[in-house]
Amino acid sequence: MRFIGLCCLVMAILPPGFALETASAQQGGTSSELWRIRSQTLTEELIKDSSSLPRSERALMWARLAQKWWREDPEKAHSWMLKPIEIVEAVPNRESPAERSERLTTVRAVLKIVASLDQKLSKRLVAILTQDAEHVSDADRLANADGLVEAAISIVKENPKRAAELGAAALRFGHPTYISSLLLQLRAKDAKLADTLFAQTMASARETWNIDFMNSLAYAGFPASMSPGGNMPGPPDGLQRELLKLYISYLQANPINPENRDSVCRGVISFIAPALGQFNRLLPAQTVQVQQSINQCQSENPLTRQRLDDATREQPLNTIEELLKAADDSKDLMVRTVYQSRAALLAAQQSNLDRALKILDSISPEARQLMGGTWAGWRWEWAANLAAQHFKDGDVYGMRQIINAVPVDLQSFAKIAFVSQLPDRSDKDSD
Repeated sequence: MRFIGLCCLVMAILPPGFALETASAQQGGTSSELWRIRSQTLTEELIKDSSSLPRSERALMWARLAQKWWREDPEKAHSWMLKPIEIVEAVPNRESPAERSERLTTVRAVLKIVASLDQKLSKRLVAILTQDAEHVSDADRLANADGLVEAAISIVKENPKRAAELGAAALRFGHPTYISSLLLQLRAKDAKLADTLFAQTMASARETWNIDFMNSLAYAGFPASMSPGGNMPGPPDGLQRELLKLYISYLQANPINPENRDSVCRGVISFIAPALGQFNRLLPAQTVQVQQSINQCQSENPLTRQRLDDATREQPLNTIEELLKAADDSKDLMVRTVYQSRAALLAAQQSNLDRALKILDSISPEARQLMGGTWAGWRWEWAANLAAQHFKDGDVYGMRQIINAVPVDLQSFAKIAFVSQLPDRSDKDSD
């Protein structure tokens, strides 16, 4: 079993067709054939031992095998991909809630693999997630919605129409976490499809006034206001005006009082205050009402004041230097951490990863704790991306320096992320 787990891990790390494509790039038919034999031997061993695996792990093994062989042997890979779908389509008699949850988890994992390979097979998996939706737990409903959105994001560049369909299906479950990412990426490929999905997302938000979901919607509706310095395009003025009207409806449906002050003000601070300038531009008649709500949410909390100050300042902080100066001027650790984080993220968005890493390394240990796992995630991910850039430019020494500079406890993550970005074909023996 340990051997099987190790093999599956290696397969998960390597991109599809990695070994075979690398072999085909090498000179000499003998070497290429050797790689193929090794790949086939490993595959046969995995298939032979698969009978001892639990249903969910066996389904994932078949899906991974099919993914790796999809381009080299499409017919065989397609037959293998049918197996995990047949496994998850088979509903056990008297399936318990725990068994159903495990089966749906497997469906979502297989869908992420299949979505970009075969549309017909992916539809069968989507059907499993959408059928009997009322019988699944709230946690599974949200996980199914997130699974559909993640599958949509994986294909949005190649098939934006199908991505929009998956996004709409996700909204029928509730409030997917990553809807803003899908909306922004979809807009870059097909603005009309993005407009339609954006309207559907607003309708979904109106049903429950879920604050986290509306905050996510705000990033897709006003990307420049929510992420100053970014360059992602937002929807046209008409849809942005409708989003502002949605905010007004939220305030009317949730008048601030002592009982709900904390929750309503969280929404005001998160997504209404940053859009104050948009109210001035698109819905000026409502600006006074919005400003009154912001004033009601004024607090002694330094972080709250920082967010409101940003929303009302005439000149927004749009540059790395301005954000770092604001951090230096702040006496509060939390506010300083927020400004430093924004500066690092802006540098990364501007493809200045070297600057982004320097900013991260300048953040104090106490501030890193406030950032939770964000600091560590950015540190190894951005280092891996920068190392990959140096490698592609032929600067192997620079690549090694960047990886070695990653904190020891994060280096394994950085190395795995770096390996996943290596080119499929090798041009030099030294690679």
